[in-house]
Amino acid sequence: MSLSFPNDYIDILCCAFATAGLGALTYCAYRTFFLEIRFEPVIHKKDYKKDVVYLYQYPRHAEVRSISPFCLKVEAFLRVYKIPHEVVYTFFHYSRFGLMPYIELNGEHIADSEVIEARLREHFNIDDLPKKKEVLAYSLSKMVNNHLFFVLMYYKFFPSRLSMINAILDIMAWPKILRPLAIPVFYVMTFFKGIQRLRGPMGKFKPEEFELLLRKDLTIIRDALGDKKFIMGDFFDACRRQCIRPPWEHGLWASGLFSAGFDRTGVSLKSCNTWAVLGPKFTPMILL
Repeated sequence: MSLSFPNDYIDILCCAFATAGLGALTYCAYRTFFLEIRFEPVIHKKDYKKDVVYLYQYPRHAEVRSISPFCLKVEAFLRVYKIPHEVVYTFFHYSRFGLMPYIELNGEHIADSEVIEARLREHFNIDDLPKKKEVLAYSLSKMVNNHLFFVLMYYKFFPSRLSMINAILDIMAWPKILRPLAIPVFYVMTFFKGIQRLRGPMGKFKPEEFELLLRKDLTIIRDALGDKKFIMGDFFDACRRQCIRPPWEHGLWASGLFSAGFDRTGVSLKSCNTWAVLGPKFTPMILL
């Protein structure tokens, strides 16, 4: 069989580059979504400064500081309490759970946002709330982290999946000419990742049932707020301290999802720590 130059060779080279690119993309997606737990994590910051927190999280997007609500939660905590820290943006270094965020403090690897907050409070002697307020804050945060988060994940992985993928590719600075190769791989992998993440905590609900659960959670938060400016008091505004951005800037209210019975002041910014957004144009996440 003879090959005509240059067309046949160009076709072969294009196929080779496309195959190599697809293989590299599949490997990156595997590392991102299917990493196993590492019980002995690698410490990346060898020349660390004493009592400086090194926060590892996803790179910033043009519209939001992070696509992860838990990364936003930890960074807001560090900024509110003026804890010395440096942010390390990466897509390639994950915690021992294969997730982000995680921190390194004095050569120690600490993963999971709740564990991080507890360890930072202990290490830097940050006072807890009064007992009654602590009970309310703890209960609401558990509802948000272990229920509302997964309800919102449904909207992230399914109705808004293509927007989420494009946001990830934006952060990775993936060339637009190569996105037709990347999007199908991410589309399939995020579909199975979404099923994997939702199957245990949520089960198989219909779209209208997810909306019912979402409204129920937001109603609980609205009722906990009552007539107060904030759930935990009247003295703190995270927006003014430049920790967060208002959620309606990212298409929340334009989506119409919460148009019935939920106004901006009733359920929106009035949480005790921060509002965070799951991603550009996605529904928001309240973090306590």
